[in-house]
Amino acid sequence: MTDAKKKPHSTKGPAEKAVHEGAAYGAKAARIADNVIFPFIAHNPNQMEHLMTKTKTQFENFASEAKNMGRDGFEAFSKSITLYAKGIEDIMRESMAIAQKTTEKQTQLVKEALSAKTINEWAETQSRIAQTNFDDCMAAASKLSELSVRVMTESAEPLNHQLSKGMKKASGAMAA
Repeated sequence: MTDAKKKPHSTKGPAEKAVHEGAAYGAKAARIADNVIFPFIAHNPNQMEHLMTKTKTQFENFASEAKNMGRDGFEAFSKSITLYAKGIEDIMRESMAIAQKTTEKQTQLVKEALSAKTINEWAETQSRIAQTNFDDCMAAASKLSELSVRVMTESAEPLNHQLSKGMKKASGAMAA
């Protein structure tokens, strides 16, 4: 067999194949439009107008709802941030009160320790100081922890409410 009689090797690359397939799909879509869509529009102009008006109305309603949800979400976020900032102020105020109380108490305990006359009195005072410091530390940590939980719960409430409201609207829209 000579080279002239050999079948030529296909030179179509992936890009050329994609263009060819795209053209085929385009031709198929044009046939569907010619055979189905255009005859429907020609025979049902009022129904097509109704469909377009309904679609426009649905989009306008959707846009209005989206705007309202965005505004409501921003308001909820603002309330949440305000509550959080106030809560942080409360935590800082409580922390400062604890620090002041601790400083006063430590001053008194150091005076007691320095007034000890024997090693045994010193050791007993140090033991009492350690126990008092531990108890005060645990009480302060518990109080700050409770305050932190309250702040986080209260500051998240507007966001939770807005999220619940949005979920109710979404599930209601899906059910309709």
